[in-house]
Amino acid sequence: MNSLQSGLEIKQKTGKKYVAIFGKTFIDSASQEYIRLQNFAGNIIENDLGVVHGGYIGLMRAVSDGANNVINKNNKNKELNIGVLEEKLEANGIPKSDCVHTVPAKGIIERVDTLLQLCDYVVISEKGGFGTLLEMVGAFHVNQLNKKFGGVVKPIIFVGDVWQKLYNDIII
Repeated sequence: MNSLQSGLEIKQKTGKKYVAIFGKTFIDSASQEYIRLQNFAGNIIENDLGVVHGGYIGLMRAVSDGANNVINKNNKNKELNIGVLEEKLEANGIPKSDCVHTVPAKGIIERVDTLLQLCDYVVISEKGGFGTLLEMVGAFHVNQLNKKFGGVVKPIIFVGDVWQKLYNDIII
């Protein structure tokens, strides 16, 4: 079983749609950004959707913590909070967030592909690095292929104006 198969099994148990949230790995847990992400993830769960994220630290932990706050408070299914792991990160002992985890992906490309296939909506957070860029380009690419060859085009939501500037610099 691979990461996508295990993720689909988890998702099917809930029958819900999921929001993938991408962004910065290194965020201070006492920062306003962390708190905003927790609240955002909690609101997603309150609105009867699930979250899917990278399953480790930073934004991923903030999302997981926020989702768990609402899941525990309202006795919701823990499988509404899915983390997609990666073998290399597992081998390096990176701390995991508290969520239901998939079988680790073989590498970053499989991990991003799994995240994009599990989600119904994509959110690109206000800050990020090269990994976030990879996820963003992956989401655009999947949507482009789905539009051209048939498939579901997933909404991509950007938080913050940094992405608008980057988009304008690249596209316009």
